[in-house]
Amino acid sequence: MAAVISAYNEERNIGRSMDYLNDLAEYIHVILVDDGSTDSTPKIMHEYEAKANKNLHFVYEPVNKRKVGAVKDCVRCIDELAGEKIDYIGMFDADGRIRNPDDLEDALEILDGDKELGGLALRIEPMNENNILAKMQKHVIYPVNRAIHRFTSGKRQIRCSPGGGSIYRREALEIALEEHSGKHSSDDFEITTSVQKHGWEMKYHPDIIVETVVPDTLKGYVDQQARWRLGGLQTMDKEGKFFAGKVKKGTRLGAVMGMEAALWASIPASIAYWIKCGIEGDAYGFLQTAATNTAISTAITGGMLYYNREELTNVKETLKMIPALPFYAYATFASSLIAGMKYLYYKASKSKEKAKSAAKDNEFSLDGVPTD
Repeated sequence: MAAVISAYNEERNIGRSMDYLNDLAEYIHVILVDDGSTDSTPKIMHEYEAKANKNLHFVYEPVNKRKVGAVKDCVRCIDELAGEKIDYIGMFDADGRIRNPDDLEDALEILDGDKELGGLALRIEPMNENNILAKMQKHVIYPVNRAIHRFTSGKRQIRCSPGGGSIYRREALEIALEEHSGKHSSDDFEITTSVQKHGWEMKYHPDIIVETVVPDTLKGYVDQQARWRLGGLQTMDKEGKFFAGKVKKGTRLGAVMGMEAALWASIPASIAYWIKCGIEGDAYGFLQTAATNTAISTAITGGMLYYNREELTNVKETLKMIPALPFYAYATFASSLIAGMKYLYYKASKSKEKAKSAAKDNEFSLDGVPTD
């Protein structure tokens, strides 16, 4: 197995990560790729190379390839980099930490013994809880995501295997990377979807815990969530037939995606109603809709947490976060709104490009012969 870790402008963090990655290389091959950084990240990596473990390999991209391109380049020559044939590839972040690397061998045995599995989604846990926003993510948001993993994994499906903690069968990942759109915002979701679209199954493997650092500022959180949600919309657009088939068959993944589509559809409806309330001066209607949306969001979140109580790391801390759920709901709404606007701009740009291409194809020269 080899772990591929992409780093871009990580000069503040990469130094602290090097010793950890060096220790991880005692268990598996680790390929650290600088994705065309413009800061001192490549310099820090070069300086560490001389004392690095022989299984810690360094790759330097001349230009930024938006993570997916950098990972694709590494996978194409992964046997040469590792010096042996690699059958399984892990996807991790530069600032992540595998808490129990001894158990990686167990995960590989699962994949070895089940040829239908294309990959495993690992358990992601935030390591920082320095303020209420970080605590909300650690004790509510991430447990909800893991609850979704457990629900769909019961039927060997995963909505989105995290880019900060996944292990893929090599041939499954190669197919997914080759047809990837290259958009950084949708890299994890698109890879997971592509693997399953080609017939592989996916499972959640909670026994391996990967610790991550979560945003502890409102701007950082909203920006991250907006990027992830934009990736979700782009992938749902690209792989619409696949998801529609899951919804039609009534699968667990289909149920999750159907609910997600319904939530997206509710956003413009809510905004339209709020505008109407503003025009008519109906403050009561505005507040009533806002309260209803908050109640629905809170009920869904609470229900998912209760259904998968084993995913809670500290029940008392989770209960303390319940009063803050409305704040989480509207921070999520804001990120979804930003993602939605970016998606509409993206679609408009694509339509404009298609129109220009079609116009060019229909151009004719003066003698009636199509131009080159």
